[in-house]
Amino acid sequence: MAKAFNDFFVNLGPNLAKKIPDSETEFHTFLKSRNSQSLFFAPVVEEEIKDIINNLNNKKSSGYDGVTNFLLKHIINEIISPLSYILNQSLFRGKVPQKMKIAKVIPIFKKGQKDSLNNYRPISLLTSISKVLERLVYVRSLKFLVNCNILSDSQFGFRKRHSTTHALLTFIDKVAHAIDDAKHTIGIFLDFSKAFDTIDHEILLYKLNHYGIRGRALDWFRDYLTERKQFVSINGHDSELKLISCGVPQGSLLGPLLFILYINDLQNSSQILSFICFADDSNVFFSHRDPQTLINIVNNELNLVQSWIQANKLSLNIEKTNFMLLSNSLRVLPNHIRINDNNLCQVDTTKFLGLHIDKELTWKTHINYLSKILSRNAGILNKLKKNSPVIFYRICIYR
Repeated sequence: MAKAFNDFFVNLGPNLAKKIPDSETEFHTFLKSRNSQSLFFAPVVEEEIKDIINNLNNKKSSGYDGVTNFLLKHIINEIISPLSYILNQSLFRGKVPQKMKIAKVIPIFKKGQKDSLNNYRPISLLTSISKVLERLVYVRSLKFLVNCNILSDSQFGFRKRHSTTHALLTFIDKVAHAIDDAKHTIGIFLDFSKAFDTIDHEILLYKLNHYGIRGRALDWFRDYLTERKQFVSINGHDSELKLISCGVPQGSLLGPLLFILYINDLQNSSQILSFICFADDSNVFFSHRDPQTLINIVNNELNLVQSWIQANKLSLNIEKTNFMLLSNSLRVLPNHIRINDNNLCQVDTTKFLGLHIDKELTWKTHINYLSKILSRNAGILNKLKKNSPVIFYRICIYR
């Protein structure tokens, strides 16, 4: 079973990438001017390492080496000197120790038939020390990217002073203004197929170089991405190690950052559509008073978005990609919304960054959703109070 899961998870990205047709457009045509500045990895000091380790959570799960965050915190004073040397050598030489590139994968059942591998989510567990190294690189890289103003204004994920709340407020503000101007808005909610698993390493490294990650820093990222391996562990049984050929590491700190850099130029595919992205949740919007003009423009611009997707060797899950018409007066569009010759499904409600949105922004769907959760939890507390009056009393006092 462990071998079957490992073969399946490792081949997810490559098998999907093979199905993506060659693009007539080169991916680099969507990139804007090259950043003239370059990233330099500043040396690591022992106090910085201690701070990172002390801020790790105390989860009992560990990577393949069996060293938990809890254990690492208790032995850090004894190993800080050699660990500091090793981490500095990694940054200075542009090399990542091979033992830090091994992931222990646990399959977690989602829903559906339990005998289908498709119905399991891989949870990757990395070593605690590799997380420390990633944090050091993450802090230096993000500071550089922010100072150089590299990250797209439409990207709200994994950035300071940006959150799902900011993304949602931006979306609501755009739609509300459109409604006030008697405009109709179409929102397309894109769903990338296994986005983190299909990222092309050569395209990613090209973009990192374009954004200013060059020289020894680029060598480090190249080594970080290559020769990564994983094995699956089920009930104490481990599969053999298998090589990962594409994608960014799941369960890592750098994976999401590398992903948002990979799609950082998505908004350059269209000069008309508005983009709101949070990591791999990418959504586009456009408003107009005339319904037919609205459809024509959206369909034409979606062709450009599809060109970007294909050029960057990504693919859409058409079945999960849908659109919503947000309007006070228009209920039915005179024509279809299409992408890549496929009609998109129109929905009246959708879940957008954790919030259930309806086409009229009444919030009834989200209120009903929250009411059901609160009602269920109230029922649980009602049952608990009969058997555990002291616990229930303390919960009430705490609240």
